[in-house]
Amino acid sequence: MGIATAFTLEDQLKLQRERVQRGEFTPLGRLVKVILEPARDAPLPPREQTRVVGVSMDWQRLGPTLGLSLDQQDLLIISPVPPLPRIPDVTWKPAKAGDDAPLIEQRYENFTNARVKNSTFLVFSPVAQILFRMLSAPAFRMIKGSAGFDGTQLTLLIDPTTGEGHFYGGRFIIV
Repeated sequence: MGIATAFTLEDQLKLQRERVQRGEFTPLGRLVKVILEPARDAPLPPREQTRVVGVSMDWQRLGPTLGLSLDQQDLLIISPVPPLPRIPDVTWKPAKAGDDAPLIEQRYENFTNARVKNSTFLVFSPVAQILFRMLSAPAFRMIKGSAGFDGTQLTLLIDPTTGEGHFYGGRFIIV
């Protein structure tokens, strides 16, 4: 289980970047989905998207690779975060066999209106659950996010201009 640290955001991002650059992590798997708890001041995705995926960002098979720092305190994103793909509308009913479901666009901006001050990082918080596909076996695992002892929530930061991503604050447990 990882916990929040007393580092500033800038210190934590620097530490995570260094850990990734030096290979100081254990690869976990490919990020599939991040489920957010609805926050009071955050926008909800468009109705058709919320109907399909709830308040979750779904990369399907295209997500970045996750890693766990060697001291098991930091959940790391060790590869670039791609744009969210379009996803099939699972509520659609085909008129005839072989019809393809229409695709629904996902946009990072549909999940947040918050940014890190003086940066291009978007802030997604609080993160309730993370689903990833393991690298070591053909299976999925889940990570549960919660508030840290310092009151922070597990938060996902994504810079859509560079693909850089980080988890910050809160606590997490791999189940």
